Amino acid sequence: MTHRFSILVAAALLACPRPAAGEDALTGKQVMEKAGDLSGLGLQTSVAKVKMLLTDSTGQKRERLFVIRSKVSAGLRKMILKVLSPADVAGTGLLLLEKSKGNDDQYLYLPETGKVRKIAGKQSHGTFLSSDFLYWDLRHHDVGDADHERLPDDTVSGMKCRVVKSVPHQDADAPYGHIVTWVAASNDVPVKMELFNPKGKKIKKLFNSRIEKKEGRWVVMESKMTDLAGGHSTQLLVQALEFKDDISDDEFTKVALQRVE
Repeated sequence: MTHRFSILVAAALLACPRPAAGEDALTGKQVMEKAGDLSGLGLQTSVAKVKMLLTDSTGQKRERLFVIRSKVSAGLRKMILKVLSPADVAGTGLLLLEKSKGNDDQYLYLPETGKVRKIAGKQSHGTFLSSDFLYWDLRHHDVGDADHERLPDDTVSGMKCRVVKSVPHQDADAPYGHIVTWVAASNDVPVKMELFNPKGKKIKKLFNSRIEKKEGRWVVMESKMTDLAGGHSTQLLVQALEFKDDISDDEFTKVALQRVE
């Protein structure tokens, strides 16, 4: 079985069983496998409306509103994101098709060009919608693409967390030297992440500030990524979420990416 993890666990549908006794002996890799199976933009099979709030270093704010459709089929996720507002970016779309091996396929549609382009190689280090999330952050990544070291447990916002340091392999084409993740022991939800550049300097942090149980599933309803050097941040707030039994594969194509929402 291929295990995946994603930096972007905000807006992610997390169907989390409670841990069995003795799991404190889990290795770092095992912790990330459990969290990776339950996180990411996959949202299982559902439709979510999400507000993105961008705050610059002076405190000025801008908003983006988008809808995410996602589906899990044969253990792989498909996701399509369409921007609804404001008008200057409305119609922008991002399609992600998870693969069993190698990097996921990502396609970006910009209405001003009328073209769909593939996000590949170092392009994945670019920012999405001028936010603090990189295209690389939005992908799922094989747990086997990094070395995972279990660090001492910690407590975040009153939750006991297993802490793991993940060092991506060179061929993973990662923009980070390493990532430290705090995973809640009670439900395997990643609560906090700190991201370091290749020289070991902490450059960003992610905090999932509101986690709720919806129809028996844990959902990260509010998340914030902060750029520590630039002093700006990006919040993601789930405004609506509807679970689906199925979504047509026709909704996850380059043609669908260009359709008006």
